[in-house]
Amino acid sequence: SDNKAQPPPPCTVKPLNCVQWTIVSCGESGDITLCELTMSSTGHRLPGAPGA
Repeated sequence: SDNKAQPPPPCTVKPLNCVQWTIVSCGESGDITLCELTMSSTGHRLPGAPGA
């Protein structure tokens, strides 16, 4: 399971449609908040999210 194929997420991007915010290390910009779509744990549906 190598996830090295994907580049690190932009540190300036903060998605509005979020269920949870988590602190991640971004290196240059230091610690920033990235949106984690953990709908399975919260049970909430994101605004504009495709309905199943």
